[in-house]
Amino acid sequence: MTRIGGTYEKKLNVRIIAATNRNLTDEIEKRNFRSDLYYRLNVMNIKLLPLKDRKDDIEALANYFIYKLNLKNPNNYKSLSLEYIEYLKNYDWPGNIRELRNVVERAYYLCEKSTIEKDEFNESNLIKHNSNDGKSNLLTMDDIEKNSIIKTLNCCNGNILEACEKLNISRATIYRKIKKYNIKVSK
Repeated sequence: MTRIGGTYEKKLNVRIIAATNRNLTDEIEKRNFRSDLYYRLNVMNIKLLPLKDRKDDIEALANYFIYKLNLKNPNNYKSLSLEYIEYLKNYDWPGNIRELRNVVERAYYLCEKSTIEKDEFNESNLIKHNSNDGKSNLLTMDDIEKNSIIKTLNCCNGNILEACEKLNISRATIYRKIKKYNIKVSK
């Protein structure tokens, strides 16, 4: 490899780990993916089941995400209640691990207690029960995001900078979301 602006080549020893949700052999046939790149990357193929088919992994993953958040925020140590973990296990996770991580992180920042309980997040629950037919309907990600922003702003008494910190987003992002969801901010 030669660095940009460099004058000599430097040897590298790297491994590339790549993930996809597509069948790359089909993509090669459709000419959407280069075959030479495929054969360079395809040294070892590991197939993972979606998170909904690995319910036993949910507790370990959720606790790992909390552990990482606790390392980043040592003065704000939190844990997950068994009830909350059971709640997580009963959801199908169409967004897989990324969605689980986001839900755990959102709960971490919104919870004011040291133990995150299922009941504390009524308005941002992932499953919304329909009283008409008893079936469950999923909330959209927009609904969840809007509810999280509203709850955080209320928790911060309308202080946008404090809400940005709790949600771990920039000021520009929160203003864009406030406009997008037509959220009224009380000061």
